[in-house]
Amino acid sequence: MSASRHDYASLVIQAQEDPDTCTGTDVNAAVTFAPTGIPREDFDDILNVPYQVVIPDGAGPNRWATTELRDLPKHIERGCCVLASGDISGMSAEFPFPEEQGAAFTSLLQVDTRAAHPLYGCGCMLRATLPIEAGEVGAVNLALALNQREASLNTCAHFLGSWCPCLHGGVTFVSFLPNRLQVDGLLTGLVFSLGQRLREITEVEFDYKWSEHLSECRQKKIATLGG
Repeated sequence: MSASRHDYASLVIQAQEDPDTCTGTDVNAAVTFAPTGIPREDFDDILNVPYQVVIPDGAGPNRWATTELRDLPKHIERGCCVLASGDISGMSAEFPFPEEQGAAFTSLLQVDTRAAHPLYGCGCMLRATLPIEAGEVGAVNLALALNQREASLNTCAHFLGSWCPCLHGGVTFVSFLPNRLQVDGLLTGLVFSLGQRLREITEVEFDYKWSEHLSECRQKKIATLGG
């Protein structure tokens, strides 16, 4: 595949820790290695890109807070979505999930442009949460297992992030997109990819088909809202 212009910043950010990030693209990693046992005197210039390009962009207005984000809920609700709502600053969407497996009968997808990254500043945080009651140790093990699963299988979801244990139980996939990565249409693709991640895990790992349980979950949601 070819890396489009908004991919380069993400590749650069990750190149410091993992030169193999560029594998599968037409981008060649600019990598140099220090002699064994001898400290590097001069840092590779690629390490300056986050500080000279990505971080300064994060100090400006949030580029992700656009009409594209505002309009996302109405597009998502056309599919197997229990409920979706949002505005120009963020959105949330709920999808069918087996109630006996967790504390809720829906998984949750969230987009938030209000939470700034401590280093990269303004941007967009994406989260996909499975409400599984697994306990602290169980949630850690599940997050590790999901990361391993997605690294070893052909999934339809992007890998800009990681599964992590939630503070109050369950596991969540977290991704942060700096201002520098914003281009029109990108957020829509990433959100639908994140929704596909939730669907694949729910249907494959828990044998719970969204299409078969959508009506049931919508009725439950209406009841909880007092409808």
